[in-house]
Amino acid sequence: MNIEKSKGLTESEHRLVKLGERVFMGLWSYPNPQIETSSGFKELCDLLVICGDNVLIFSDKNIKYNEEIKPFVAWQRWERKAIIESIKQLHHAENIIRDHPEKVWLNPKQKLPVNIPDKKQIKIHLICVANGATEACKNFFGGNRRGSLSFSNVNEEKTIDYQKFFSVSQEDQDEYLLDHLFSTYDYDKTKTFVHVFDDYSLPFVLNELDTLTDFVRYLNEKEKLIRTRYTSYAGEEDLLYQYIHNFDQERKCHVFLSKEEIGTGSSEYHVPECDWESFKKSSRYLSRNRANKPSYFWDRLVEESAVCALDGSMKIISKTSTDSQDVVLRYMATEDRLSRRVLSKSIFNAIKKCGPDQVCVTVFLSNTTADLLYLFLQVDTARATSYTEYIYRRRDLLGLYINFAKAKCVAENKNINKIIGIAIEPPKHRKVTSSDLVYANFRGWPKQEQDFWDAERIKHGVLLQPFSKMFQKMEAEWPDGIKTIKIGVNDKCPCGSGKKYKKCCGSVLNVTQ
Repeated sequence: MNIEKSKGLTESEHRLVKLGERVFMGLWSYPNPQIETSSGFKELCDLLVICGDNVLIFSDKNIKYNEEIKPFVAWQRWERKAIIESIKQLHHAENIIRDHPEKVWLNPKQKLPVNIPDKKQIKIHLICVANGATEACKNFFGGNRRGSLSFSNVNEEKTIDYQKFFSVSQEDQDEYLLDHLFSTYDYDKTKTFVHVFDDYSLPFVLNELDTLTDFVRYLNEKEKLIRTRYTSYAGEEDLLYQYIHNFDQERKCHVFLSKEEIGTGSSEYHVPECDWESFKKSSRYLSRNRANKPSYFWDRLVEESAVCALDGSMKIISKTSTDSQDVVLRYMATEDRLSRRVLSKSIFNAIKKCGPDQVCVTVFLSNTTADLLYLFLQVDTARATSYTEYIYRRRDLLGLYINFAKAKCVAENKNINKIIGIAIEPPKHRKVTSSDLVYANFRGWPKQEQDFWDAERIKHGVLLQPFSKMFQKMEAEWPDGIKTIKIGVNDKCPCGSGKKYKKCCGSVLNVTQ
């Protein structure tokens, strides 16, 4: 399938497209999708991201802020064109996607390669990217302001008309401008909340929350906060700082409001200005970034698998006929950054331990999808008389081991219904030329199947260790003082092959099927 994507129609849209490709990955990120109408095709939005039940709709406006005219007038004009018009476009796009998904096309010649979720399950996030006011914002406030738009829903009266503004004293005018210029709010509480970012804050946030799941969690918590509290903050970076420093141990996620705070009945949430520069130099922040370096192996694994699946050079096998083609990659793409770190390190450790002429199998749990297990299989080519014979043998083994793993889960009372199998040649000993992905959904696993496969597993001596010894423990997100893996493209691969990372595991999916 040859996918023809737009690269964005303006310079700011180009930047948005690149951000989308990096964070949300190519199979789920679609610039400038179209609506089919009676008079032809029209643009739906500037970027559409569809992954699982989550749909992110972006509207990007690049409006020059006029600092030559009176600030009151300049802000109202810019806000109307850059934000309010975007919000109208976003709500229109939302209605189309909810009520007429069949009218949404990638371009006038191609349908979207992924399905829009059913109306009952869909979770829509609306994002306005308002460009053009960053420098004017910094000039107006001075000091350490980065140019990020502020937010407040504390004062219900957001705007006044031209005549009223210029009829009050200069002191009152100055006070009004300080409170309202470059400040956004909840523009329509009766509709889906719109997250307003700008040319500074969106790249900043996506640099820190650089997976779909991490970003969506932030949007959800932010919306929950604003729709339940009178909230104010000087810039999106201050809100993000507060978010990543608040972790709910019980829910295992970042929050704005802890369980105790929710019960206090307080109606206000004021975010103090933060010191990102000092935080980014702290050992805590640097340790997390070093620890996350191996995790980008998982990003490459998913991205390159998606490319190979679309062009037909990789075989993705689904053992269920009801799931869409992208289901295996979708589950992999929804792993958050911490889970990707653990999964990548587990794969590196498995590669390092696998000896020559061996069949090596490793299993590890998803931290994002509760009932999902990954099975990583390394099969050497030494016993095969041809590469075609090897491929068939490897796929047969992958199917067997997936059934063994399911039987093991049931035997140990693990609630695992979904298994993703990944099979390759052992990178430590062989050049990797292909890989297979298999997705199995074990809905209604019969007892006779369980009895047969568990007996076969024990007979063949497969997965005999208890899962408690096989699964790698989840790491801390902020690993203070923990030795972490530094990995660059020209560094030696952590699998122990002695090759450069880019020539070994870093290119594990340079597939020629």
